[in-house]
Amino acid sequence: LGNINIDRFSLLISKLKAKKVMWTFDWMFYNNRDKWFIPQARLMDLLVTTDSIVDWSKYGINQVCIRQGCDKSLHKRVCEDKEYLNDVVFVGNMYQEERKKYLQKIAQYYNLKVYGTIKMSGVPQGRAVFNDELCKVYSSCKIALGDKFPGVNEGYWSNRVYLALGCGAFFITPYIKGLENEFENGKHLVWFNDINEAINLIDYYLYHPKERKAIANAGYDLVHKKYSYKNRVDKLLWNIRKLQTTPSVKTGSPSRGFR
Repeated sequence: LGNINIDRFSLLISKLKAKKVMWTFDWMFYNNRDKWFIPQARLMDLLVTTDSIVDWSKYGINQVCIRQGCDKSLHKRVCEDKEYLNDVVFVGNMYQEERKKYLQKIAQYYNLKVYGTIKMSGVPQGRAVFNDELCKVYSSCKIALGDKFPGVNEGYWSNRVYLALGCGAFFITPYIKGLENEFENGKHLVWFNDINEAINLIDYYLYHPKERKAIANAGYDLVHKKYSYKNRVDKLLWNIRKLQTTPSVKTGSPSRGFR
């Protein structure tokens, strides 16, 4: 919250008579979240997160999980661009050692290029990419890699999955429990359970372009049909309308009635 005075913010929010909704993503990155995030969330009639890691009802918080998605006007398949032709790509920052080791291992075997802001040895890197350039990176690669947050094996994945699929990439990612609720393994994307399986899958799909393209096409169609931000906002608005017939949440009351 930058330089915002948390106590003053809490006082102002508590005086509002309107229904209060907080939408947040990647909240596990926040420092000292128990001291400021949870108290703020308890002032809301509805907390919207992009993960299902925490049982928020134990804090007396009404919460609904609405995951991130793709913007169909920005994230779409474009023509291959020779500047961005790569066998394997990863788009993201190197903020953790586990990710560095994972990508350095992949780079030992394959033509991997990482697009991000933090440099690391042993892996060719490009600059951070967004919007049109992101589309070119994903549309021009053979395989796009995913990753997961350290220590989180259930309920959370970043928007990378939706952006990669939404730009037409064939996507391979670590398995996270819950992915199967939105995607079918081997149909929309492919997931792995350890680095050796990842290497075997990359090797297989690099040499089976028809299968790779069929999965990429199915993932593209699914994300654009069901997981666009329009779909996500529709779900958000449904839950906000639900608030109009639901009494304001009191501290300590359980979460119920939302989807």
